Amino acid sequence: MIFKETKQKGVASTIKYLNSLQVDSLKGVRNLELQNFSVVNLLTGPNGSGKSTILDAIELITNPSEPLQYVKTARNASNLFWNLFDKGEVRPRIRVSGQILEKSYYTELVSYENESETTFLGYHYFGIPVNGVLTNHTNHVELPLTQLQTDIISSPFVMTERIVNDSNDISFEKIAKDKTVKEKILSFLSLFDHRFSDIYSPDFKNTYLYHETYGKLEEGFFSAGIRKVLKIVATMSTMRGGILLIDDFECHLSPQTIYESISLLYSLAKEKQIQLFITTHSQELIDEWLDLCNFYNELSYLKIIRLQSNGTTSSFTDFTGKEAYELRMEKELDFRYEYSKKGESYERIF
Repeated sequence: MIFKETKQKGVASTIKYLNSLQVDSLKGVRNLELQNFSVVNLLTGPNGSGKSTILDAIELITNPSEPLQYVKTARNASNLFWNLFDKGEVRPRIRVSGQILEKSYYTELVSYENESETTFLGYHYFGIPVNGVLTNHTNHVELPLTQLQTDIISSPFVMTERIVNDSNDISFEKIAKDKTVKEKILSFLSLFDHRFSDIYSPDFKNTYLYHETYGKLEEGFFSAGIRKVLKIVATMSTMRGGILLIDDFECHLSPQTIYESISLLYSLAKEKQIQLFITTHSQELIDEWLDLCNFYNELSYLKIIRLQSNGTTSSFTDFTGKEAYELRMEKELDFRYEYSKKGESYERIF
């Protein structure tokens, strides 16, 4: 790894909202229990190992009283609802449980009839803490999935947002409303072009990013990677605490852009008290996170979780930031696989 200097100053620590997570029969993940999450949690592993499914599970557990809302907000396609279930069971079932701010929650969906992909007939069970005691609830659900409604019981869940590659357009208006965020994004963009000078609303209706040569810029001006960074920052600008879920953060980002991008993300996450869960296929991205956290002497804020699946069982290997840094330096461990480099060959270490 290459040690890199940065001009950014350290900021306050972030709350670890989600403490633990147990997932059973969600997509291909069975009987998987993850504990002791940190501030920044990197999920890696082969395709089909369950990385994105863990993000699905977090969305479900952070609002267990309304699981079908997940379908509407995160996927916007009701026919994909059935893809959440393990089809091998006679009565397909999903169960997700865990601790949020050290309080227990769970949500469970059980189908008693599985004849159509446009309706759901079954039960929805969930538990939320009331006055420190886990209180159980049951809903009988019989509806077309296009309605996406169940009885909702309000509870103090943390805000959970998810960034996917096909997420909404960049909102410069959101960025402009937070002076600190605005300054950070202009500083970030100036690393690539010093002529970005302002984010403003000339007509008090639409907000634009202004370039000294090209004038007002639309989203299409940027590469796909920079657009994703801008979308993430726009989302974070409206959060005051909570959990941010990011699929394939490095997607479309060049190696020269990754370090500056995660520096921006890390700084905002800590200032706004946001816990991060990020899926990745990139060892370069993992290296940059290790370098960044080591530079701030904050390796305790980082956790790496490598997921595995053989089609019938799910498992994982996890590393604290300190463990990961030492393994990377001493054995050149590639966290995406089960091997580390030894001379010109690789040896299995798990």
